[in-house]
Amino acid sequence: MKDTGELRVVQADDIVGSPPQPANPATPATAVSTPSPPQPAIAPTPEPQAAPRRRPQRPRLPRAAAPVSSPPVRATASSRRTTDAATRSRSSASASDSIARGLAVERRDEPIVCQGVRFLRIDNRNLEFSGDAISAEDGCEIHITNSRIAAQGVGVSARAANVHIENSSIEGQSGSLFASDGAQVYAEASHFRGLSRGLTTETLHDLGGNVWN
Repeated sequence: MKDTGELRVVQADDIVGSPPQPANPATPATAVSTPSPPQPAIAPTPEPQAAPRRRPQRPRLPRAAAPVSSPPVRATASSRRTTDAATRSRSSASASDSIARGLAVERRDEPIVCQGVRFLRIDNRNLEFSGDAISAEDGCEIHITNSRIAAQGVGVSARAANVHIENSSIEGQSGSLFASDGAQVYAEASHFRGLSRGLTTETLHDLGGNVWN
């Protein structure tokens, strides 16, 4: 209603069309309001229903077979000797193989000679000599560690000197070790192949873990 500003809602069937009438200034015109279209009804969203929880089934494990006991084996003297010899053979072979593993072979024609009051260290080397290998003389001190020394002659000789050998392999066709004139040799966890000459309790200090053959 224009005069009052009131909004009235009527049904579409109550509206009747008529030709327009001349405006009468004395009589206020009646406004016809067009009804708004009906709004579609919104269906309520159903609440989600929680699915029933199912307890997981544990897989059935096969039954373990009963252990089969083997008859006891009686060790004889011959079998023990065979086993001990095989063990010593494996230990002696693995000692030199493990030390030289991964080390390049260095072949030399001349020996390494250390004379006088000097200090020499040979570490992580795989040395092969056509004659004698290492010689320490007159107060020299040599430390051989984590190395393999193989010689056609004498592996290591010490004369009035000190030699320390640790976790190494010393091989010599003419002898692995030779000591004289008060030399002192200290050996630990090493493998010696070849005869040892001139070594007494005063010159050789066996610190354990050595293999002599």
